[in-house]
Amino acid sequence: MAVRKEKNKNTWYVQTSFVNYMGERKRTTKRGFRTKRTALEWEEEFKRSNSGCKDMTLNSLYERYKEDNATKIRITTWDNKNNIVETKILPFLGNRKINEITPSDIRAWQNQIKAMKKKNGKPYAPSYLRTINNQLNALFHHAKRFYGLKDVPTEVAGSMGSTKCEEKEFWTFEEYSKFLKEVANKPESYYGFELLYWCGLRIGELLALTPADFNFDNNTFEVCKSYSVTSEGPVIGPTKTDNDRTVLMPEFIAKEIRMFIDSFYEIGDNDRIFSRSDTFYRHELERGSKAAGVKILSPHELRHSHITNLMSMGFNAVEIGNRVGQESEKITYNYAHSMPANQKKMINALDMVRKEMDDEQEE
Repeated sequence: MAVRKEKNKNTWYVQTSFVNYMGERKRTTKRGFRTKRTALEWEEEFKRSNSGCKDMTLNSLYERYKEDNATKIRITTWDNKNNIVETKILPFLGNRKINEITPSDIRAWQNQIKAMKKKNGKPYAPSYLRTINNQLNALFHHAKRFYGLKDVPTEVAGSMGSTKCEEKEFWTFEEYSKFLKEVANKPESYYGFELLYWCGLRIGELLALTPADFNFDNNTFEVCKSYSVTSEGPVIGPTKTDNDRTVLMPEFIAKEIRMFIDSFYEIGDNDRIFSRSDTFYRHELERGSKAAGVKILSPHELRHSHITNLMSMGFNAVEIGNRVGQESEKITYNYAHSMPANQKKMINALDMVRKEMDDEQEE
């Protein structure tokens, strides 16, 4: 192994060898280090990571994990996973050797994460805490499966957070009406929110819509793709659950969207209708909500509003799931709290049955 300075450059490089998975000895070169010290540190970490779990740090393990998994996972999913690991895990545990991290270390880390706050000052939701913990657990299981780690400390420490879904914020029809008046001055904002609220779209599905997706003879449109900005740039990919669907629009929405598309000076059949970003709609939600005096929702909570309102109107989970592209079991689990009227109907029905039983006995 060697650490040398680049000729005619003010940087350093490392040349080293390693044995690959086939037992072949290979050489590799890593360039671009600004100091000799950082080059030497990289060299030491490279040696540790190639000696198995005994001396491998969590940082090094994650580099291996990325090599093994990044290309196997949808880019949007990977970006979310990578963000959690790089902001919630590695800053706390990254420099520790994985075979020296104990269950008590995990518990201390969990307490730090639970004490963190979002930008709005609120704590992280229990379901998000559970997701963070699952990412660390996945790293240790990867080390056990492929790099000889004997014990998984996250299993002993136990998880944090909860899989139980929290009650979701939503807008009633009255609240939405107040909000809509405040964003009517921006057509792309106004019509985008109309589709999100009345059709239950995910924000990525909205941003991927093109004129070719709409059939105004039937008042329908196809949801078959999703737009997102990833670490590799803007991407048009499949829907979140790969569940393509045809959505029937209320007649007033169909008229609005047709008018909106016709208002473009020039737009191709496959051009995006809503060309702004997720951030634009978040800002517009905050602006309009404050002006209307209603609670501030996220774009995804407009989808929750659509589902919640349909639930309260008596439609079942299968019907709603087909409309919004979500499994009926998840609809039932996630939105059970949104059915107080249905619970009352159930009690009334049971009371009626009991009354009929009592009447028959009296006869």
